[in-house]
Amino acid sequence: MTRLRSLLAILLCCLAAAPIGPIHAGQVHFPEESPVSGMTEVDTRMLRQAARVALEDAEDGVMVHWENQETGAAGVLTPLSTSQRAGKVCRQLELFSDAGGQRGRSVFNFCRQADGSWRVSAS
Repeated sequence: MTRLRSLLAILLCCLAAAPIGPIHAGQVHFPEESPVSGMTEVDTRMLRQAARVALEDAEDGVMVHWENQETGAAGVLTPLSTSQRAGKVCRQLELFSDAGGQRGRSVFNFCRQADGSWRVSAS
């Protein structure tokens, strides 16, 4: 599960979130057994949109669902908590995903940067 968590964090971090700025991270490598490896470009676009909505608009505890009926890929993102750290808004985000016959759950901490982008935070 740690490997899956890392891969999904990288995915979320690498996805550009157009109106709210990019979500950042480093180089991406996905093993075959992760849900991310089974996602199409459309799936990842839908995940990006759901992440934008969850981070920007959803209240804590409110689930944001996405599903691509063509591929069967789907997921749920839920902001678990919102806090202030070093003057930045930070959100803990839970992600359930199902794609390519693989399922996974991860929890990430994101902090909004001065430029409007979201970055994964270590804490």
